[in-house]
Amino acid sequence: MKKNNDAASVNQQTTKIELMKIFGRLLSYMVSWRIRLVIVMMCMIVGSVCSARAVYYMKPLINDCIVPLIGQKAPDYGVFYRTLTLMALLYLVSVLASLLQGVIMTDVSNGVLCQVRSDMFRTMEHFPLAYFDRHSRGQIMSYYSNDVDALSNMLRQGIPRIVEGITGILTILITIFTVNLQMALVVALCVAINALVLARLSGNKSKLFAGQQQCMQELNAYGEEMISGRAEVKAFSREETVSSRFSEISGRLFGFVNRTDFFANSMFDFTSGLNNLGFAAVAFVGCVMALHGLTDPGTVGIFLQYYKKLNTPVTRIAKQVSNAFEALAGAGRIFDFLDTPQEVDEGQVTLVSCTQDDEGKLTECGTRTGTYAWKLPSGQLQPCRGALVFSDVDFGYVEDVPVLKKLSFDVLPRQTVAFVGTTGAGKSTILNLLSRFYEISSGSITFDGIDIRNIRKESLRRAAGVVLQDTHLFTGTVAENIRYGYPEADMEEVKAAAGVARADYFIHLMKDGYDTKLTRDGASLSQGQRQLLAISRAAVGKYPVLVLDEATSSIDSRMELLVSQGLNDLTRDRTVLVVAHRLSTIQAADRIIVLDKGCIAEAGDHKTLIEKKGLYYKLYTGAAM
Repeated sequence: MKKNNDAASVNQQTTKIELMKIFGRLLSYMVSWRIRLVIVMMCMIVGSVCSARAVYYMKPLINDCIVPLIGQKAPDYGVFYRTLTLMALLYLVSVLASLLQGVIMTDVSNGVLCQVRSDMFRTMEHFPLAYFDRHSRGQIMSYYSNDVDALSNMLRQGIPRIVEGITGILTILITIFTVNLQMALVVALCVAINALVLARLSGNKSKLFAGQQQCMQELNAYGEEMISGRAEVKAFSREETVSSRFSEISGRLFGFVNRTDFFANSMFDFTSGLNNLGFAAVAFVGCVMALHGLTDPGTVGIFLQYYKKLNTPVTRIAKQVSNAFEALAGAGRIFDFLDTPQEVDEGQVTLVSCTQDDEGKLTECGTRTGTYAWKLPSGQLQPCRGALVFSDVDFGYVEDVPVLKKLSFDVLPRQTVAFVGTTGAGKSTILNLLSRFYEISSGSITFDGIDIRNIRKESLRRAAGVVLQDTHLFTGTVAENIRYGYPEADMEEVKAAAGVARADYFIHLMKDGYDTKLTRDGASLSQGQRQLLAISRAAVGKYPVLVLDEATSSIDSRMELLVSQGLNDLTRDRTVLVVAHRLSTIQAADRIIVLDKGCIAEAGDHKTLIEKKGLYYKLYTGAAM
């Protein structure tokens, strides 16, 4: 039992240290706002001092203006008017200081949140694709919504109220201990008991909120997954199962929320009762002391007011500290998100546009010419010809689960090489590795004799245009989507690219043609039309190497003939790598590589492989495997 308690104590201590580190990192975002924060602090001090001092002036009001009436004596109206005027001025200054503090702090918190969101998105853009394989979109979006919202509340309300409360408590404590030591001790004791109870209840609420946030992330992720797969859910009649699973997660979330709200409500109801008991205790002690001549009625009156003013910031601090721990937990997840290792890019070789004279000499050019060269660290230009070599490449998406094993092959400039094989053989993986979406485990891949790890990723991806099987269209016009990879393309280039891909025929049928607005990933288009726009996007880029991953898989047979004609124009004088679902589309390939379980089973042209009657023959004819 003692070991368990010791372990729990160590874990709590570790958690506190981690939260302090998170808070320190959060403060680093606020450094650039330090001048405004200093002004905010000054406003808090001025407001607290003025508010505490205003209460003190109730003493002469009671002693010089109210008590004389009890003895049927004339009150001192001069003291009455002067005191009321001073109290009004002090409260006015306190209100103005609080208003200025709120305005400045709102500006600071919004600025910090804007910077945090920008850092999150900027950092996310450089995450490796493997990160998105491990995390759902719902989970990632919860960082931007739930966690950022919790952080927003802490910055706008939590931190200001905690600091303001601490400043107010210190001001009042200093004041009461200088007025009457005995009554000050009674007030401090009652407030301390209330604070301990609040701290205990707040700790329980914080633990429950952590579970609530975890459940919320799980619910968001599951909901996003089911919405994305709504067609499959309906196709397999899984509505009831999906609903039951959602209800189960929602039920757990309800449990956490219910208990969290119970603690939140009971905490303040219970402490409200304690406040009243404390008020009665202070009144009792004050009256006894006044009856024995140890103090005066005015002092008793202001101590009752100070007791109420002390409990207000204590209660606020308890609430905000609880919320702050919740927000810091969210901030911790945000900082973990920001600390995710980014794509490694140590390449120094870049791709540049150039011109070539009659003697073959290359000269770097600032505009796109259609001729490309590799600029080496020495400044020397090497022609970009599109020669690719895979040497003993090993790779696995999951450690110890290889997808490619000692894979070796070469692709000559202007050669079309197709990859075929059964599902999971590693066809698309080869294309992902060429673009360095994932890093190889061992071996090497060279582009024109240059190890691709020595080429800047931006340049490598500008050298190899990709048409993926899963097409994504962005919110914007048709023209903007086509020129996405090359924003500088003019309208003539956009139309020419659409013509090459045979997409111009349906674009002209749209109401606004190339200016038609696309939303929700091109939801108004068919899958085939979306694929044609993706091919148009590759065409406008004029890449030296073209990578087609099932580029015609979503196009019907009639369109396939037109697209094949367009692809012939698109792939002319380029190195092309093709992953094909329909083997009929790759018969003209210079070389076909057949993959099986991450290894090359056979290679050759279509005629040779058919005559060989091996794995390719079986795939092509549909013969029993």
